[in-house]
Amino acid sequence: MAVSNTFVRTVLGDIRPEEVGFAHCHEHAFLLPGPSSQVDDTLLLDDLDRTAAELADFHAAGGRTIVDAQPIGQERSPRMQIEASRKSGVHIVATTGLHRSRYYPADHFRFRETPDALAGRMIEEVTRGMGEYSGSRAVRTSKARAGLLKFATEYHLVDAESQRAAEAVAIAQQQTGAPVLTHTERGTCALQQIALMERFGVPASTMLISHLDRNPDVYLHEDVAAAGAYIVYDGISRVKYYPDSTIVELICRMVDSGHAGKVLLAMDMGSRTMWRHYGGGPGMTYLAEVFLPKLRRAGLDQQQIDLFTVHNPSVALSFRQPDLKE
Repeated sequence: MAVSNTFVRTVLGDIRPEEVGFAHCHEHAFLLPGPSSQVDDTLLLDDLDRTAAELADFHAAGGRTIVDAQPIGQERSPRMQIEASRKSGVHIVATTGLHRSRYYPADHFRFRETPDALAGRMIEEVTRGMGEYSGSRAVRTSKARAGLLKFATEYHLVDAESQRAAEAVAIAQQQTGAPVLTHTERGTCALQQIALMERFGVPASTMLISHLDRNPDVYLHEDVAAAGAYIVYDGISRVKYYPDSTIVELICRMVDSGHAGKVLLAMDMGSRTMWRHYGGGPGMTYLAEVFLPKLRRAGLDQQQIDLFTVHNPSVALSFRQPDLKE
């Protein structure tokens, strides 16, 4: 079946892939009060003006698109995503689906609904608008539509809840054509995620697998890319895991092994301590202003860097829509 009418879905509407521009493929624009901030009080991004100002800095540094990786739950804010995008000029690709089960209360619908029912919620968020939640209750539907579907796995484990979420994502992907963003815990279970989605009928080429640089095993990364999935190196600047030099070396190895077309970049800025406008650092301009010169220093040219930052995101974030004429 041929593919046509390719587009990327942002909170302000659909754009052509070539409009994506320089992109970070795993960030957090907003984290409202909820389970995350209860676990770690720095996981709180709830100020529209500060987020919009940081995104405006990103835009001034050449940035054009970010992925907000926060899925279904009370911590996501579709209305503020819309306003921040308007204020900053940055495209925001929002996320539906489910995070790790630890981020949901025991009575949440994710634990009792069937995969078909969960998929129905995700399809609604992709095609109509994302829900705004109070606890586990959707209180209204926003005008912002999700452009990605998400599921997560645990540390070296794909448990029953991960499988339920993955099945729901697969159903929604097949009905909407949306790309799939995944969370790997410490970079484990990437190949298992691919196998699970393929078992449900979703090809690896639709998948953006996050956090693999927290497990800097180049052999694993080569296998993931060879299977067809995109790898999101989102630990840039996060030296509590590994220094930038580790990620630079990984990228160079991926280029040398012929997998440059599967590399995506980001900073996973979920903590307010990383945002300049929340009083921290290094800020969202770090990737363009500090990290990319390190890639040049390692011998990569601008055409290769444009692959990771512009071309690959434009393909990875695009919907796969069937041509109904065939």
